[in-house]
Amino acid sequence: MAKKKMLELNNIWKDRSKPLTLKIKLLKCLVWPVLMYECEAWTPKKEDDKRIEAIEVMCFHRRILRVKCTDKRTNVSVLKEIRTTLSLQQAINTRKLQYAGHALRNPRTTLMKTV
Repeated sequence: MAKKKMLELNNIWKDRSKPLTLKIKLLKCLVWPVLMYECEAWTPKKEDDKRIEAIEVMCFHRRILRVKCTDKRTNVSVLKEIRTTLSLQQAINTRKLQYAGHALRNPRTTLMKTV
């Protein structure tokens, strides 16, 4: 669904008049929530972490920079050009911790009984 959202916004990513910082903000506001929908309930797996990193760099950042997959560019060089780090996985982990804290404080949940 996140890839579909990226394709819907393709005219924004291709527009050279919009600054890169604006495109990054739009990515975080419009595409990331689609990907992180109900991420609090995901069971963390190492293969999923790798997929999230791959989609962040390969699909999101490279599309914004208009870098093809066949170009000999490393993920590190793409992240340096955007002047950012991998932060999608960190945002997902933050949301999981926030949800766990919320559930632990709520006396009506059975999370404590389950744990």
